[in-house]
Amino acid sequence: MSALVRFEDEEAMYPALVGHKFVALARAFRAGFAVPPAVAIRTDAHRHYLRTQTWPAGLLPAVLAGANELGLTVTGLSVRSSATLEDLATHSFAGQYQSFLRIDDADELIKKVEQCWQSTRNSVVRSYLASAGCLAKQAAGSDEAAGPAMGVILQQMVSARAAGVAFGRDPMRPSRRTVVIEAVDGLAEALVSGSATPCRAEVDLSGTVRIQAIPEQQLPALSDLLSDT
Repeated sequence: MSALVRFEDEEAMYPALVGHKFVALARAFRAGFAVPPAVAIRTDAHRHYLRTQTWPAGLLPAVLAGANELGLTVTGLSVRSSATLEDLATHSFAGQYQSFLRIDDADELIKKVEQCWQSTRNSVVRSYLASAGCLAKQAAGSDEAAGPAMGVILQQMVSARAAGVAFGRDPMRPSRRTVVIEAVDGLAEALVSGSATPCRAEVDLSGTVRIQAIPEQQLPALSDLLSDT
């Protein structure tokens, strides 16, 4: 059994082994979408770490080797949560766990993986689980005492001109059959943290795109992108 799981591996289709987020990425990759290269650290490594506060034997060198193959010191990596209780149909767990961007150093990578593992036990996640009622008991790979099991994704960073979030239906007016896209200049970190005002576009069922005014600080990159489409 490999220490790391890749999109092509059979294990990539099992949320209990790699978490829901990695499964979604693997499905997108297999469908032909341009998904940045990534590997997943299995959820059993997380359970081992919580029990012993140590990494499973042989995992650390495998992770460092995999990270270097992905371009750790060249493009940098993101370290992303992929929990068994995350990205569910009824509960997204958005922002509950730790994820990190622009990691380009081996020591920092190790710290961020451990912080990602530890985030399943933070008070925010506990509160979210409590508000979800019996969700923890029903989800595969969960444990009431330890919380959800965590797969960790190591993924190649993209040097983005603009990035954002797409909603399958307008979250403010869900009765409308409209896709909403919000984007900012560069990486989407400023958008999801709430520190930047995004450009907002609406796409209706006919394919008509309506773009709201672009915030002044976002004009250069987003204007170039829109003129290209």
